[in-house]
Amino acid sequence: MGEFKNREAEELKNSGVEWNGGIPREWSSKKLKHISFCFPSNVDKKTKLGEIPIKLCNYTDVYYHKYITANIEFMNATATSAQIIRFSLKSGDILLTKDSESPSDIGVASYVIDNITDLVCGYHITIVKVFEQYNSLYYYYYLLSTGVKNYFETVANGITRYGIGVDGFNNTPVIIPSEGQQQKIANFLYIKTAQFDSIISKKEQLIQKLEEAKKSMISEVITGKVKIVDGEMVKRQPEEMKDSGVEWLGMIPKDWEITRIKNLFSLRNERNKKSMDSVQILSLYTALGVKRQEEIENKTGNIVRTVFDYKIVHPNDIVVNIILAWMGAIGMSRDRGVISPAYDIYKPNRFVNSNYYNHLFRTSKFTGECFKYGRGIMLMRWRTYSDEFMSINCCKPLLAEQEKISEFIDIKNNNIDSVIAKNKTQIQKLKQAKQSLISEAVTGKINLTDWEIIEEGGVQ
Repeated sequence: MGEFKNREAEELKNSGVEWNGGIPREWSSKKLKHISFCFPSNVDKKTKLGEIPIKLCNYTDVYYHKYITANIEFMNATATSAQIIRFSLKSGDILLTKDSESPSDIGVASYVIDNITDLVCGYHITIVKVFEQYNSLYYYYYLLSTGVKNYFETVANGITRYGIGVDGFNNTPVIIPSEGQQQKIANFLYIKTAQFDSIISKKEQLIQKLEEAKKSMISEVITGKVKIVDGEMVKRQPEEMKDSGVEWLGMIPKDWEITRIKNLFSLRNERNKKSMDSVQILSLYTALGVKRQEEIENKTGNIVRTVFDYKIVHPNDIVVNIILAWMGAIGMSRDRGVISPAYDIYKPNRFVNSNYYNHLFRTSKFTGECFKYGRGIMLMRWRTYSDEFMSINCCKPLLAEQEKISEFIDIKNNNIDSVIAKNKTQIQKLKQAKQSLISEAVTGKINLTDWEIIEEGGVQ
């Protein structure tokens, strides 16, 4: 396979492009327009009478796939004969997203590996057809490098929607290694990035399995299908169970009750009159539950401008987003604070462990009940109002068992979340290492003179 190592400083020269830094002395620099034809597609997603049926490679195909292959399920559309001639895709073409709501999503690249019959490039994408004397796979990886990505963000124009025109892409600085070096770098990165992607994929699959295991554990414990014995889950025997009479709950322990939420919680409607700097601002997020506003701002960019007449939330209150309850936008607050008046606040009675119901209310089966009891003319306007919410039947263990279950779930969740967080950190580091390897290789910082082309490695 051959060894590779970093080039010494004396082997490099100034590339003339700040973000490329030094490049090997024998390499040169040009612009993308000097090594390729670069042009945007104007083929939309519509099917029109009189046009020719095609397969359309659209924005999401490019955004979510590193490589365009025959395994992708492309949408059907139509195009004119002139569009088919100009925008048909061939193996070796590079595709770039040309506009988006965020400048960081511009210039996302995908490489066409397979020749696919009737495949045409769709709107919002720019095609780069590299001249035959250059290695298109090398330039695909070059366009993935950190420096180029930052360049695309810099030259993108817009306020609420950003875009790069043909001139922006055409004037992208590029590097010209020798033909042999281009092929070696392309082959090296094809092999190495595949290795990175394989490890990352396995870790992402592990995270998904852990998330599913966590949901399954919560569902089984919270509805009494298993009991907690010496800190372990033990399946209850059939003779310990009874039919709840509630479809979404199924069988429950014999000593558990069924009651409506109105018998467990009461509606709280206290309003805030204090200034923003004297209260704790809270927010409800489907994936995260109730969080302090400063935590949410970092994740979503949502910024509160005023808190006058916001609803006051006490610790252990349940907060419900009436519009998104059916999507799981329900959570318990651990803090005293204020929250949007659009939400309903539920105060637990003295026989309720609020955290137990926090876990119960965030299960998929319960949120299905929120949809069932809700109403609206379309999903975006589907609301579960307080009267409907409080009419939902749910289980009621004794308070001591609620507390035991709540504590058990919290401990298990923390353990699983710790493993998930560790794997997410590892994935982030792997992605950073892959990105660094791409950037170092395409700019010649890594010496691949002794790299031997691996024929079975895929694209050459």
